[in-house]
Amino acid sequence: LEMNPGDASVHLNLGVALSRAGRTREALDEYRKGLAKNPNDPDLYSHIGMALSESGRYVDAIAHFEKGLSLQPKDASPSDRATIHDHLGRARAGTGDMNGAIREFAEANKLHPNFGPYLYDNALALTQLNRLDEAQSLVESAVKAMPELLEAHELLGGLYAKKRRLAEAAREYQTALKLRPDFTRFHLALANVFAAQGNMQASLRHLREAAKAADPAIAQAAAQELKRLGQR
Repeated sequence: LEMNPGDASVHLNLGVALSRAGRTREALDEYRKGLAKNPNDPDLYSHIGMALSESGRYVDAIAHFEKGLSLQPKDASPSDRATIHDHLGRARAGTGDMNGAIREFAEANKLHPNFGPYLYDNALALTQLNRLDEAQSLVESAVKAMPELLEAHELLGGLYAKKRRLAEAAREYQTALKLRPDFTRFHLALANVFAAQGNMQASLRHLREAAKAADPAIAQAAAQELKRLGQR
């Protein structure tokens, strides 16, 4: 900083490093120092928006994202603009404005087509509005575009389960479990799906695995169900 006292990008880079280290408040301070030196830097506004979102200050975050978008140069890449629209959508969702969030996610999808995380975010918002067919279509596209996207498989499994498409639900939860064998909530989800299919042997196997969970809520839920079934 002493070598470049007037360079706002130094504050941006330091803020990013602090944010990655989980030091959000300090990162926010650095971004604001940078903004004092360059009040028209769209990247600083966007990073302030991200830090505010992480702190749950969604209304302030929205204002900074919108300002950042307004300052972006005409030759800004579509993928850069898509990133900000996606963050803006998450912030709007944080305020409860799900329709506004969906508009932002749709814009991100348009600017950066077939990108798994943006498709997932849009699908999740649609799910919360009970627009399940639209959500399913988008999250199916998300898992095709990015098969390693864990949360997309989990969401798709839940959507299939709601529609009683149980074999497909089991497939998605099993894929999620292969991606993260330590996520015991998938054992609980599979236990429920197999029970709904009438496959109690498979259901009990997954319930017993879920009962070993480090997460007390999952372990308790599995143990209670095993007790209800007269099993151990």
